Amino acid sequence: MKSRHIFWGMFLISLGLLILLHNLEVVNLINYDLIKFWPLIVILWGICLIVKNEMFRGFLSGLLALIIALVIFLAISGLFNIASGNIFIGKNDDGLIISDNFEETPFSVQFDSVLATAVLNIDASAGTYILADTTSELFYARARGLKGAYHLLAAKNDDNQVLDFKMKEGKIAFKSGKIRNKVDFYLNPNPSWRLNVSAGAAKVDFDLTPFIINTVNVSVGASDVIIKLGDKADTTHINISGGVSKIRILVPENVGCELYTNTTLSSRKIYGLKKIETGLYRSDNFDDSQKKIFINCDVGLSSLSVRQFNDEW
Repeated sequence: MKSRHIFWGMFLISLGLLILLHNLEVVNLINYDLIKFWPLIVILWGICLIVKNEMFRGFLSGLLALIIALVIFLAISGLFNIASGNIFIGKNDDGLIISDNFEETPFSVQFDSVLATAVLNIDASAGTYILADTTSELFYARARGLKGAYHLLAAKNDDNQVLDFKMKEGKIAFKSGKIRNKVDFYLNPNPSWRLNVSAGAAKVDFDLTPFIINTVNVSVGASDVIIKLGDKADTTHINISGGVSKIRILVPENVGCELYTNTTLSSRKIYGLKKIETGLYRSDNFDDSQKKIFINCDVGLSSLSVRQFNDEW
């Protein structure tokens, strides 16, 4: 019998048998770690081309068909599980992981009344990040994702506290084809805050109205960014840089605002600010206002919207 006949016969038998056993729940065949052995396909294929002994080639063809059927079965079953919302996929230090180990993890740092300033550094490649509300603690976060997806470091120096909140590399959780990492942040309203956010394909939604915000630095990739500013600080600096992103900034009407933007290839919608010169906009009350917001946007193919709001909006 020719080896190609053995290959196709063994392939169809193996694939059909794997699907049948899985459907009948005779055994649990789902072990995605087996996918890492796919290079055996290339190795066996190469040996088949070299070996001339028909009996040995037939044996190798059958083994090759079995391995290919197993890899295809695992890939198809994985896609069906993802589409049906049964599993999360991500990556750890050992490679690809597929599991249902999706958990919620709290992080907190106590507030010390001596603190005058605080810095929050957020390094997150993908997901949804929301500044949800205030807290009596200095910092509280509720993170949802794969186990061990985030970690927090805190360092205090006199009256300043630095917080580093980071997403571990490769810990992106997908479910039903969507990124499911999500973190809700809660900050204490007493210190003056500096926020540094670095995100990739993320949604960032920060309502900063309850907080004293000194500086916000946001560096994003393909992200959706919403920042609503308040009037608690005398001076606030907002610096945004990024690629293909949608950026929306809301500023209070009672605060003077200056916007400088270098977005030649972007869509710009500026409401309530007058154009002074190319790339420079200011609110009518900028010169007279005791409180000021300075916004600097240096983004690429992005959609930028800046508008004023009042307390009733």
